[in-house]
Amino acid sequence: MAKKKLSLKLLLERDILIFNGTPAESVGALLKGKVVLDLKESLDFMSLDLNLRGVFHHNWSEMRGNQHVLHFSNTVLINESWHLVRVERKSHYLPAGIHTFDFEYVFNGSLPETIHLDNGGVEYKLQATLHRGFLRGNVIAQKEVEVRRYLHFFNSDFDQSTQFSSVWNNMLSYDICLPSKMVGLDEFLPIGLKLSSICDTTEVRKAGCYIKEIITKHTPDTYAAHVENRWIKLLNIDPEDLNSSQYHSMNVFISSRDVHITCTTKWVTVDHILVIKIKLKGFYSGTQVVALEVPFMVLSSSSKDVTQSLPTYSLSDISSNTASLPMLQPPPSYTNAIIEIPKYSFTS
Repeated sequence: MAKKKLSLKLLLERDILIFNGTPAESVGALLKGKVVLDLKESLDFMSLDLNLRGVFHHNWSEMRGNQHVLHFSNTVLINESWHLVRVERKSHYLPAGIHTFDFEYVFNGSLPETIHLDNGGVEYKLQATLHRGFLRGNVIAQKEVEVRRYLHFFNSDFDQSTQFSSVWNNMLSYDICLPSKMVGLDEFLPIGLKLSSICDTTEVRKAGCYIKEIITKHTPDTYAAHVENRWIKLLNIDPEDLNSSQYHSMNVFISSRDVHITCTTKWVTVDHILVIKIKLKGFYSGTQVVALEVPFMVLSSSSKDVTQSLPTYSLSDISSNTASLPMLQPPPSYTNAIIEIPKYSFTS
C-alpha cells in the first residue's frame, strides 16, 4: 500500500473554547492553533487558505393543504478567511518536511454556544485548503471548534438544595428533594421522593421519572418561533418503594446521547423540566395521573469543571508598579457572585 505523499492537519491549542458569563458579560475566548503540512517529498502548490465559519441552521415542515412543505434557514455567525500562503504568478515550493502555519482568532463572547439538535443547531468549523493547481485536486482538512458557556449560577437558586412539599387534590401528599437543580451531561442527578396517600381508598399504581425538553428555534428577522417538546424517559419507579413513609432515593443518569444542554440564545432556546408522573387509582375517583414538575438546568460540562473554570481575583493580582496610583479594588470573585434568578412556581 502506497504511503501518502502529504498530509494536512488542523491542531488547536484548546479543543474547547469556554465563554464565562452571559453574552453581555463574557469577554469571549481566544482560538489559537496551527495548520500542519507534512510533506514526504517536495511540493509545488498555488496557495494555502484557512476559513472559520459559524452558522445557525435549522429546518422545519408545515402543512399546506395535504402536502408537507420543508423549510430551511441558515444564518451565518462568523465567516473569516486567512491566506496563509497567497496566490502569486508562480507556484510556491516547499521541501520535504513538516511545515506549520500559526493562526489565532478572538471569539466574541456574545456568540451562541455550540449545540447540535436533530434538525439544526449552532456549530463552528475550521477548514484549511491546499490549492495544488490545475487538474491536481485540492487537499482539505476540517475541524469543529466547540464553544461552551459557563454561566455564573453558583450561589444562586439553581445551585441550592431544593425541597417541595404539597398535597394534591386532598388525595396525595408528596415531597421532592433535590441537592441541586443543575447537573452536567453524563452525570447523575440525585432525587429524593416521598409519597403518602391521604385517602385510604387511593393507591399508587405506577410511577416514572422523565425529562421534558422544550426546544424553541427562532427564525432571524421574523417573529416566527418553532417549538418542539421532547420527552426522555429516565426510569420506572416501583410503586412498592413509594408506599412507605420513607424517602425513596434515585440517581438518574443524564445521558449526552439523549439530552441537549440548557441554553438561551437569540437563535435557539432549550429548557428542561424534571417530571415525575404518578398514576393513581381511587375507589370513587377512578384512574388519574399526577405530574410533578421541577425546572432544572443541564450544563455543558460537569459542575466541577464549571467551578474550576471561573477565575478568582486577589489584591496581589494588582501590579506593584501601580503603588503610586490611587488604590484600586479588584473585581469581585466569581465564587461570591450572586445573580438574580427568576423564581419558578411548583406545578402539579
